[in-house]
Amino acid sequence: MARPRRAHPSFREAFLYWLKLCFISFGGPAGQLAIYSGWLLHRTWSGIDADTLFVLPSLLILGALTYIYLAFGDISFMQGIFNGIKPAVVAIVVFAAWRIGSRALKHRLLWALAAAAFVARQWRC
Repeated sequence: MARPRRAHPSFREAFLYWLKLCFISFGGPAGQLAIYSGWLLHRTWSGIDADTLFVLPSLLILGALTYIYLAFGDISFMQGIFNGIKPAVVAIVVFAAWRIGSRALKHRLLWALAAAAFVARQWRC
């Protein structure tokens, strides 16, 4: 007699899927969906697995960059590489802020409040 088919993957299968997914994607809406899907499948522990595995690649990359900077940051070649990365990082952050702001700030009053918060943050020492 054939085994009945399960309605959802086992905890192990879900964990292996989150592990695979962590190598092909970083954060964003896909990360929120993975966490929620994990929580729906196996509640707290699967949600924690999905969350941890989604953060893991960026954590490892930042850890490696930190090590490289601390170990080799005084070498002019490495300084050039890091100086070349800075504008790209700034551009990514500005673009992301613009996209979020353009979706969230629908009225002039909201734009004014956001600008006032930015200015107030700059003056705080």
